[in-house]
Parts: sequence; structure tokens; C-alpha cells
Amino acid sequence: MFLCNFVCSFVEVLTHKSTIMSVLSANTLFHFTKSKENLTSILKSNFRPNYCNERAYFTDEYPNWNIPMVCFCDIPLSQIKEHTSWYGEYAIGITKKWAIQNNVNPILYINDNIELINTLKENLKFLLDLRDKENCINSNIQPYITNLFYQCAYIKPYEGEQYNHKQKQVKTKRFYDEREWRYIPSRAKFSEPNSMFRFGNDSFIKGGFNSYITDDLGLSFEPKYINYIIVSKEKEILEIKREIEMIKGEYSRNDVELLTTRIISMERIKEDF
Repeated sequence: MFLCNFVCSFVEVLTHKSTIMSVLSANTLFHFTKSKENLTSILKSNFRPNYCNERAYFTDEYPNWNIPMVCFCDIPLSQIKEHTSWYGEYAIGITKKWAIQNNVNPILYINDNIELINTLKENLKFLLDLRDKENCINSNIQPYITNLFYQCAYIKPYEGEQYNHKQKQVKTKRFYDEREWRYIPSRAKFSEPNSMFRFGNDSFIKGGFNSYITDDLGLSFEPKYINYIIVSKEKEILEIKREIEMIKGEYSRNDVELLTTRIISMERIKEDF
């Protein structure tokens, strides 16, 4: 009996250890940004979508397109150093429970040679040809084109070229390592849903697109869902704490005290994680 109980206990320990070691993703999603000002803006209002420029892999007609989105990564803090070199050292870490409840979804990574790319190209070409054939008279076609764009907006190449602002050069990046989750506003919330996706690679035009992003397209959150508030330097912890304490009308005193306990610096993370 003793031997039986010992074996059962040993198997249970191994199973439990295996379960712990098999967890490759975090229980927190992180949204990174490049400045303390951006961080405090989110805390004072919400996660506001911005148009992001990406390669339009699903069509040969346009090399790039712009998608309104808020991006999060599913990376444990112990592995976050590489990510911060691209996206900044300020972040808010929020629970996956909140993310799932608010239509934030992991994206699909693909390689350029997969048959899925050809089917997307064929479907889009068919719809565009049909729209042109009808000389845009048939207004029922454009919503289907927008639907296809919306699906494509949750798909990203396995790797590709991206400009690194910190190193000021274009580098090959394995996007798959970002484990990205993405929020794209509902088409129904746009005043002109058929034009929510914009094509081109001009940063000035892209900036103009952001004027179409209204407050109701943002992602609101309650302080209880925030696990981390990350600043770049240790010396900025008191600064961001004061910023949180100055927020009037948004949070209760208890919420403010809760948020101040969530602050940590990237300096500390790099040393201790």
C-alpha cells in the first residue's frame, strides 16, 4: 500500500511539474509603447486604435495597407527584452480574461508559399473584377470586399522586413515570435465601414487616417484587470505614481492605490526576470 501511494504521489508531482513547464504563454497580454506620455494617456482614457502600416500580402496590386488596431503580445516578462527593442520600454499588462471579453484575438501567422495566400488573392481578385464590371453600381459587392479585408487583417507573415526605430534601420524580423493578439474595431462602429482599411505607404496619409478614429472605437478597461504598469527606468516609478494619483473622476481611491502597486521598471525586469 505504501509503495502504491508513493508511486501515485510521484506520478502526480511529475504531472503537475509537466503542466507548469508546458505553459509557454503568459497570463497577461502586454501593450508596449515608446513614451511615458503615451502610457499615461492610456491610463487616463483607453486603448485607442491607430492605423498601422503592413505589407498587403494578399494582393499584387498594392504593396502596403493600413489597419486600425491595438496590438498586444503574449510573451512572458523573462523573454520580453527583444520585443522592447522594437516597440519601446513602456507597457500596460492586462489580463487575458479582459482581452477575450473585449474581442482581442490572437492572429494567424503564415508563410508566403502556403495555398491560403493564393485562395485569398483569387477571392479578392474575383470580387474586385466583379465590382469593376458593375461600374460600382452594385453596392452589395463592396461589403464583401471589406469582409475579406477584415479577415486578412488578422493574418500576418511568419517573418518579414520591418524598420527598427531604435536601431534606425530595416531588419528582418520573425513576427511569429511576437505572439501577437490584435483588436480591430467592429466595422459597424465606423461611419464609413467600407473605407476603414486604407492602402498606401505614406506616413503623412496614414497619420491623417487616424483622424477617423473616434473615442467610441477605443478599448476601455477597469483597473482590476491591470497586472503591470511598466516604465523604462527606476527613477520614473515615482513620476508615473504621481500621474496616476492625479487622475480625477476616473478611478476611486482604492483603484488608484491598486494601480500604484502594479508599477515596475524595465530596468528591474531585465535584472530579475
